Amino acid sequence: MFCKMVVTGEGKSDMGICHNQAQVCSGADYDIGPVTLLLVKLLERHLPEWNVDQLDFSDPKSWVTLALRTF
Repeated sequence: MFCKMVVTGEGKSDMGICHNQAQVCSGADYDIGPVTLLLVKLLERHLPEWNVDQLDFSDPKSWVTLALRTF
């Protein structure tokens, strides 16, 4: 079963932005970026049928999490 995926990007124009300045962000505080939306579409298209009931593709904010790492 598909459980987790980790991706990386360079900023809000890729993965999105967190409005509450936290290191881990999801839900209403997370503005999903275009690369994240592309990944959601790819998952929706390529996940096996037995796994699609685990994710609500009409509301990716309910299951996508942004983890920020600052250097």
